[in-house]
Amino acid sequence: MHQDYEQQVNCLARKFMEKKIYKLNWCYFACEVLDGKIYSIGGLGSNSSDPHSWDIYDPCTNSWKFHADPNIVPEIEDSVVMDGKIYIRCGT
Repeated sequence: MHQDYEQQVNCLARKFMEKKIYKLNWCYFACEVLDGKIYSIGGLGSNSSDPHSWDIYDPCTNSWKFHADPNIVPEIEDSVVMDGKIYIRCGT
């Protein structure tokens, strides 16, 4: 496990200035870090094609992966990571 951690840190340090840009003009989304990856959930944007979605950024591969889910609401008020899971609170 210690070796995996060092590889991840080295990967992050090596590519710090070369990261892909996420969606511009985006609001009302949750953003959390879990297992070394960044999760962006929900949200609204000026050219949003599917607000019922979540994206995962992997800094070691410098890539975003898109996931559609009709159960994700566009406007998220709050989020938290607990026990290895991301929980979101949505508006009414």
